[in-house]
Amino acid sequence: TWLPLRGAGIFKTDDGGNTWSQLSSTDTTDFHWVNDLIISPKDPERIYAATRTGVHLSENGGRSWSHLLDPEVNGGCLDLALRTDLAVDWLFASCGTFEQATIYRRRMAANEEWEAALSEPGMGRTSLAIAPSDQRVIYALSASIVPGPNGLFEDALHAVYRSTTGGSPGTWRVRVDNTDPVKLNTLLLTNPLGASYVECGEGEENSWTPMGWYCNVIAVDPTNPEVVWAGGVDLVRSDDGGRNWGLASYWFAKYPTRLPSYVHADQHAIVFHPDYDGVGVKTMFSASDGGIFRTDNPDAYIGQTEAAICDPGYSTITFSDLNHGFGITQFYHGAPFPDGAGYLGGTQDNGTILGFDQWG
Repeated sequence: TWLPLRGAGIFKTDDGGNTWSQLSSTDTTDFHWVNDLIISPKDPERIYAATRTGVHLSENGGRSWSHLLDPEVNGGCLDLALRTDLAVDWLFASCGTFEQATIYRRRMAANEEWEAALSEPGMGRTSLAIAPSDQRVIYALSASIVPGPNGLFEDALHAVYRSTTGGSPGTWRVRVDNTDPVKLNTLLLTNPLGASYVECGEGEENSWTPMGWYCNVIAVDPTNPEVVWAGGVDLVRSDDGGRNWGLASYWFAKYPTRLPSYVHADQHAIVFHPDYDGVGVKTMFSASDGGIFRTDNPDAYIGQTEAAICDPGYSTITFSDLNHGFGITQFYHGAPFPDGAGYLGGTQDNGTILGFDQWG
């Protein structure tokens, strides 16, 4: 669980992303693994960082940091959510992976303390999302650290939780969990097709691939607190506050013919356009192991039946691929040909790539 693939701190741009420089204050072990960043809309100098050593705060644009929370759990803190509709920021932090996780919250005022808001037995890595249109509503998508039904759910879905009263302890309710009788509702953090090979006529046994430890993200439609998005291997959407889910994207919809519902596997971020209003502007972006994808009709029809798992045509959402020379593919290893002009590279979830130099 302690992967050596670390980062190099936090980088900042002052020219819209053309150039970047490292914040020297983050050239420390506290920032070798930075999992989430939030800039407070109340003060652009106030930055919250979730790292492997907990939650850190800068109040001067990253020039220096204070250590706010050290949960002393594997993975530290992996996700943050910030409630901004009150006079003082309320910060939520989800901490822990591969062992018992806890959601903490804190009113960011002098002398305030952290409180454990949710730590249900079996919760592993957990992602957070606050509804922009009603910030009393907050969702949590949790992976499991126990085997669950039929021993299939360790690192797959544990539960989706929701609080409608600001996330205080005792207000979180399970919206769906891995005991749900509707199979699709239990597949948020695994490969839906692999887990349904038998039902889809693709094999004689199903193959479960628990992925909640790796790809685990949740987001709420900016205009409707009942419309919730989640990402594991594929993108899914709920229109009833996380109770029932439908497949919005399909990683396998690329072969033999690429369909509009194709999005590369393993989702890590879901972001809505700043001007999203659900009517004139309905742009949503997702980031995965395959880069960045965009849709302008995220509210289109999707299927919630078992048949929808097998057929990518059930989703009428259209996604477009924004990866036009976007140089962020992660390479694990490479080797040149004897002439030095050609080479092979092995990538993260993007196959083996062949390249050639044009020298000489």
